Amino acid sequence: MKYAGIDIGSRTIELVVVKGGRIIESRQTDTGFDPITKARRILDGVDYDKIMATGYGRNLFEIVFDDAKTVTEIKAHAKGVRSFFRMPGPYWISGDRTAKPLL
Repeated sequence: MKYAGIDIGSRTIELVVVKGGRIIESRQTDTGFDPITKARRILDGVDYDKIMATGYGRNLFEIVFDDAKTVTEIKAHAKGVRSFFRMPGPYWISGDRTAKPLL
C-alpha cells in the first residue's frame, strides 16, 4: 500500500509517498496565492492509496479532496518520531516558538 503525506504550509507544500516504510517519491513547491491549485499540481501523476494532510492548508485540502484525512502538525511529528525511533517516549518537539512534550 502506498501512503502519501502532504504538508500545505503558508510558504511551501511538501509531498512524500511511502511504501513499505521507504520513501518512494517526494516533491516540493511554493504555496503561492492558491494552495489548492498548487496541491493539485504537486499531486499530478502521483500514485497513492491513502493520503493525509497537515499544515496551514490541511482543512481546505480535506474539503476539496474527498479521500483525504487531516492531522495536526504536532501529532504528525509525534507519529513520525515514534515510528522512526521505535522506542517509548517521552519526546520533545521544538518549533520556532514552542517546545511540546510528546508523552
